[in-house]
Amino acid sequence: MYEPGDSEALVVYIGSAEKTKRRIKDHVNEQENDCIKKSAKKYRTEYTQSYKCREKELYDEHVKLFGKAPACNKIVPTG
Repeated sequence: MYEPGDSEALVVYIGSAEKTKRRIKDHVNEQENDCIKKSAKKYRTEYTQSYKCREKELYDEHVKLFGKAPACNKIVPTG
């Protein structure tokens, strides 16, 4: 897990998708809103059938630890 102030583990975005490879490519190639493209140094994937719930769980944990959403998240997941 990461600790507040640990720039090596800074989370800039938490998301989910049915087609993970395609979604990561979308982020890498995005031009309109390039927050993720500019900010992400590493990508971590996690595969689960309940991916929407897991996204919400990770998002909520981030907000609890840091007091705010990851920098590139524009909407709150509904999970």
